Order: sequence, then C-alpha cells, then structure tokens
Amino acid sequence: SMLNPPPSEVLQEYELEETVLTSQLLDIEREWTANIIVVDFDQSLINEAEILTGIPTTRSYATDTVFITHNIEYAIYYADQDYVDDLSQVVMDNSVNGSQTGTYLNETALLYQQVNLDEPQRIFYPRAGRVIDGYAVEDWLENNPYVAPPSLGYTLYMVNFSSLDTSGHGLEHWYDYHAEDPDTGEKQDWFRLEWDNALNPNITMDYSSFGGRSNTFVVDPSAHQWYLKWCRIWWSTEIGTEYDFWTHDLEDKVASLDLSNPTDITALNVYLRECIWDPINQLFFPYQHQPASHVQTGLLRALVICMDVAQGTSLDSLRWVTDAEMQKAHLEELYPFISWDVQVDFIDIDEYPVWN
Repeated sequence: SMLNPPPSEVLQEYELEETVLTSQLLDIEREWTANIIVVDFDQSLINEAEILTGIPTTRSYATDTVFITHNIEYAIYYADQDYVDDLSQVVMDNSVNGSQTGTYLNETALLYQQVNLDEPQRIFYPRAGRVIDGYAVEDWLENNPYVAPPSLGYTLYMVNFSSLDTSGHGLEHWYDYHAEDPDTGEKQDWFRLEWDNALNPNITMDYSSFGGRSNTFVVDPSAHQWYLKWCRIWWSTEIGTEYDFWTHDLEDKVASLDLSNPTDITALNVYLRECIWDPINQLFFPYQHQPASHVQTGLLRALVICMDVAQGTSLDSLRWVTDAEMQKAHLEELYPFISWDVQVDFIDIDEYPVWN
C-alpha cells in the first residue's frame, strides 16, 4: 500500500548510480580559474608575483584507468572606489557597534591552563567593536560580483576595512558567520572544552575570513579573530611554523614595516599571501577533493530505522538524535561551496517485514 511501500521503493531515492570506468587509461584536463579581488588596498604596494608565489597551479589525480589534471589560472583585479564605497555601505548597514559585541582571548590565562589542566581558567572576555553580518556581505558579493564569476572556479575577495578600527585595538571589527553547533542545531556561544564552559559564557565566534555558501570567499586581514591565537598556544607542540597573521592583523603588520623600503613591501605581500593561502590550498583546491568533479548541488537521503517500536520506543523519541538540519550543517562544513538538499526519514522496522 502507499502507507507501507515495499523496501525497494523506500530505498529507490537512496540508490547510487554505478560509475563504469573504461579499461583504457583516460586523460582528463579541467581548466579552473580563481579570481582574486583586492578591495581598498594601495595598488602600488601589491606585488602580484609575490602574492601568487607557491600558490597551486595544477592538481592531479591518478588511478589505474584515469589521470585527471586540474589546471588553475589566477586573475587579480582591483576594485574601483565606487565598488569599495558600495561594499562599505553594506557593511555599515549590516553591522552593530557596541562595548561587548565580541570576544578576546586572555593568552596568559590560556598558557597557564595549558600546563595546569586540572585548574580551569577564564580565558575569554567580552570586547568592544563592530560585528558584521557575514551572510549579508556574502550575499551582496554573490549578487554584485566585481567581475563575472568563472564558469569553473571561485572568487576570493581580499578586503581591507582597517578604517573601522582604532589604534591600539580599542575598537575592532569582525564577522558573524552564524556559527551553529551541528549536533544540537543551537547557536554556538561556547568553545570546545566542556569543563570550562561555565567559566567562559557567551563566547562569540569572531571571523576574519568566511564563505562557502556560494563560490565566494572573503579574507579580511584587518579583522579581529581569536581562534588562531588560541591554536598557536594550545597546539604549540604540534606546530612547526608560526605565521604573523595568526596574531597580527593588517594594522599590526603595517605598523611594523617601513613601506618606503622595497624589502618591507615584499614582507607585506608575503603576509597577504599567507592570509589567502589556506582558503586557496585547503578549500578551493584541496588535495583530498581532487577526484571530485565540480558540482553545484549535493543530495543526501538518510533512513533512521527504529527496531523497538513494538517495545515502546516511539519514532518521535528518536528524532533528537539527528535531523536534516544537523546533517546539512556537517556537510556544509565538510564540503563547502555546494548547495545541499538533505532529507532524513524515520521508519519502524516492523512495517517492513522483508528487512526484519
């Protein structure tokens, strides 16, 4: 009946199409493009060759039957003043400035906690500044791209909003990317260590870079963030190389340089390259995604099968375990830049005697 379809019909949507590979070696080449839009930087200080040094130009993947080469081309553009002004207005219209809008990290307390694990510390405190809605900025950039997005590839905006900050970091700016705990679906206002959550309430996730809901990513070296500062201390024994942008924002870096000196101009460009390195190497063109073709949408259909309804365990009593939103949150973190369609169904095994 329609109320109790056979298992084959229930699973029809879940079946995967089998991919048949030819017996002969097949060479495939794909041409990718990454547009880098430089927003509100002094163009005379940008050394494109230095910024692109070491950035991947190819990715390859080989099996016994297929060899795939991804060729990657980069194009750097400089946003004109009208575009800078329009984006700045979007930022102002979608932000809040206040005295306790963000979070700062007490590194001294964290260093103590690192070597005294049985003495939890308060390591996070509220800070003043402007919190910007990352979704609003991302949506505007997607709807108003500075250049047409590539048919196969990504657009990275490297922006400078240091004008929003005050000297000495009294006021800073950062982005709210609406962090959500994938296991509960709740807004995340805590960080990682369950045993010290009580000492560190109402933590905000202050992003300096964000993206993934579309093929656009934003890197703002001038923005405040605390996560990389935390990582530098907590994972110090496993870190081989530290990078300036972990602990120094753009204003800090510029203040340490003499930009009339060519050597210091090079140092600035190295700093900017390091800021965009991870998004390009780990998100745009990661090694682990090499065999995947470029896709715009993803589909997940899942069944949660209850074995004990007859013994009094209802389907509704299991729905806290997972749902479509939780699974979608995991997928968006694991595979960004894809629009996910997720459906999770709960069924009683006793209604499907063929399986039971």
